[in-house]
Amino acid sequence: MAAVIRHRLTEGIFSLGSFGALLVGMSIVDDTFREHLAGVLTGEPSSALALAGVHMQRVARIAMETVGEGSEHIALVLFALAALALLLLMHRT
Repeated sequence: MAAVIRHRLTEGIFSLGSFGALLVGMSIVDDTFREHLAGVLTGEPSSALALAGVHMQRVARIAMETVGEGSEHIALVLFALAALALLLLMHRT
C-alpha cells in the first residue's frame, strides 16, 4: 500500500515538474505567452480569456438546449458539438 502511494506521489511530482518546465520553456520562447502568464499569475484578467469564456458559455447553452429537446441520438449530437468546438479552437490558434 505504501509503495502505491509513493508511486502516485512521484508520478504527481514528475507531472508538475514537466508542466513547470513546459511553462518556463514557452515563456522563454514567446513574449506574448510570457505577458499572458504574468497576467494570470498576478490576477490580472485577460480580455481574450474573458471573451473566450463568453463564447464557450454561449456554445454550452446552445448545446444544452439541443440536448434538452429529446433528440434520439444525444451521444452523437454531443460528440459532434465537442468536435466542432475543438475544431474552432484549433483554427483560432
